[in-house]
Amino acid sequence: MPIISPVLPFTLAIGLSGFLIFEVQPMMGKFLLPVFGGSVTSWSVCIAFFQTALLAGYLYAHLLSRFTVRMQAMIHAAVLLASLIVLPVVPSATATAAQSAAPSLDIMWMLGVSVGIPYFVLASTSSLLQRWFSTLGGGADPTRLFAISNLASFAGLLSYPFVFERLASISTQALWWSGGYAIYVAVLLFCAWLTYRRSDEAAATVLPTAEDAVPVSWQDAAVWVGLSLLGSILLLATTNIITERIAAMPFLWVIPLSLYLWSFVIVFGHGKQVSHRVMFVIFLALFALGLALNDVEDTYLLLLKIVALVGAMFAGCLVAHGELASRRPVAVKLTAFYLWMTFGGALGGMLVTFLAPAIFSDYWEYEIGIAALVITVLLLERRKLFAGSGRMSNLAYAGLVVLAAAGILGASIMVREEPGIVVKKVRNFYGVLTLALVEKGDADERLAVFQSAVNQGEQYRDPKRRSETACDFDEQSGIGLAIRRHPNRLKAQPLRVGIVGLGVGMTLVHGHAGDTFRYFEINPAITEVARNAFSFIKDTPATVEVEHGDGRLLLDRENRIGAPKFDVLVIDAFRGAAPPMHLMTKEAFDIYLGRLNPDGILVANFEVERFDPSPLFRGLGAAFNLKSAWFESTLLPGCQEEAVSWALYARQNAFFEDAEVKARISPWWDRKDTKLLWTDQTSNLFSIINW
Repeated sequence: MPIISPVLPFTLAIGLSGFLIFEVQPMMGKFLLPVFGGSVTSWSVCIAFFQTALLAGYLYAHLLSRFTVRMQAMIHAAVLLASLIVLPVVPSATATAAQSAAPSLDIMWMLGVSVGIPYFVLASTSSLLQRWFSTLGGGADPTRLFAISNLASFAGLLSYPFVFERLASISTQALWWSGGYAIYVAVLLFCAWLTYRRSDEAAATVLPTAEDAVPVSWQDAAVWVGLSLLGSILLLATTNIITERIAAMPFLWVIPLSLYLWSFVIVFGHGKQVSHRVMFVIFLALFALGLALNDVEDTYLLLLKIVALVGAMFAGCLVAHGELASRRPVAVKLTAFYLWMTFGGALGGMLVTFLAPAIFSDYWEYEIGIAALVITVLLLERRKLFAGSGRMSNLAYAGLVVLAAAGILGASIMVREEPGIVVKKVRNFYGVLTLALVEKGDADERLAVFQSAVNQGEQYRDPKRRSETACDFDEQSGIGLAIRRHPNRLKAQPLRVGIVGLGVGMTLVHGHAGDTFRYFEINPAITEVARNAFSFIKDTPATVEVEHGDGRLLLDRENRIGAPKFDVLVIDAFRGAAPPMHLMTKEAFDIYLGRLNPDGILVANFEVERFDPSPLFRGLGAAFNLKSAWFESTLLPGCQEEAVSWALYARQNAFFEDAEVKARISPWWDRKDTKLLWTDQTSNLFSIINW
């Protein structure tokens, strides 16, 4: 009997690996989100990278298992020591990242350079330690270590938004994580020493059985890959829908991923499997509820929709992963089992992240993933489902499978509402753009662009009215007043206007000859639509410049190179369901003010239907001792209720004393005077939700 029990160090090592693996994911995701303009796809690409790195780790562990146990311990000890060279894993990025033609590949590269090697080492831990543990005797079930790993992963995920994100900056978090990794390496080196020490004892000798000698069949491998792939697709497709329609923030990333991991903990950590039939019924019921809540605006109904979407994903993962757990092989084949399972997860991530945007104009991978899971369950559970009812003909059974899939896809198509008559849809890294005709056949017929079901800009089809703007952009709106009543405009001098967010270029109706309107637009598809489908850019007498990239990063770069400053700077990148929080922090406002002339006016809008930014706008003004006021568009005649409104800031009070401006100032949306200040480390959308 060994003097030192291997249970504690092995448990600690595998627990630390799981914790660190999933602590680093939201940490890196939060860092990369502002670098790539707050795009919801950033998180999907992060998940795809980490799934691929996980696959590389499992492949390494599988190949290492071909050596003797003593040799495995020696090789892995060397790899562990070598991985310490890259510490600390402090991320870095530049403003050029968001200007790339292939942002997804940029994210993969940045993650690989910063955290790739340690993550690869961590990824190999679970299957490798289970293999080693099985050779140490004692009769313990090594697959329980897999459940411990996932339980620790669950703790790592939940601790990030509630603990680490609140306590420290990204750089400090990275240093803490690096310290945790160093501790992990020390513990795992001890496990390697124990394994090496025991390798020549009788307990380390595992006699192969006839079952062990049988290689893994391609049928088994295909089932492992397929079931894991379905769980991965459900996770990413569900997360995409939630973050696209709600907000891109670590908390909403963590919930689905945590439940995804919890499904592994449940099915691999308990001898008795969860009833597939019960979970399958719950899965279908929650999916149906999510469909029924397709286009809701009420905050509480929206929360219910999130619960339905995440609940359906969780139930579906319990079914898929339960089938996986029931098909796990003997210990000697565990590394192959986890390798194929991880390959399925990585493949699912790649399909959602890279293939789906290339072949689908909308987020159809969600419905397809649901239908595929239903088909898979029917195929795998065929005998159980129809036991005692007689043999069903192949033709009838095939019809049932096709009917189930068609029913799901058909129901999804029926409930999906379009904003008008769709002219064109474009999907890329930044989401789905829909070009549609609204008020078709009416005198008010307009061509509009929508993203996340939110209007991004529109133009009347009647040539006589094409210079008219929506009420929230007209002469009496906050942005109209900022340009029209600026001191230089009153002196008939040209203006230099900077605008973060192009839309369709409606602001250009306020441009005069000699003016320069410089746009900062992150999505090239928006620019293409604005130039080719709308005439605002063509019609304006002003000079128009469009710079592609994240507005905050580009403005910061212009500050550093001493570019000409603006008379008016407009932050108009919030017309969507996922407002980029990094554009409304204290650090962001510091950049904006650096781009303004002394008499310059800063203009910002925000959606006020789902979020109430009033305390945030007041807090930002107070932090920089700025004069500020709110201009409510819905108070203007003929404006729609969903029109955005504007907060205006100036260093001097003269602009707000202008009679026309003063007459248009509105009470703050919340009718209060409380103040809230976001920083890059403390921004939280929950603080401004309209409950």
